[in-house]
Amino acid sequence: MKLEQYLKENDKAVADFADEISTSRQAVYSYVRGEKIPSADTMAKIYQVTGGLVSPNDFYDLEGEQTA
Repeated sequence: MKLEQYLKENDKAVADFADEISTSRQAVYSYVRGEKIPSADTMAKIYQVTGGLVSPNDFYDLEGEQTA
């Protein structure tokens, strides 16, 4: 699930989510717009706070791709 979808479905404000993952609102907006990929530490926080609904693959569009 994309971060934008998670925020909408859970009626969560960007500011509140930013506080939960200890980052700025601007950073969260950048993640939502796909302009920036979170660091490994921030990605782990996002995964934890969302209960695993938003995973690293959701930032890299790897869903459904298979490796040889």
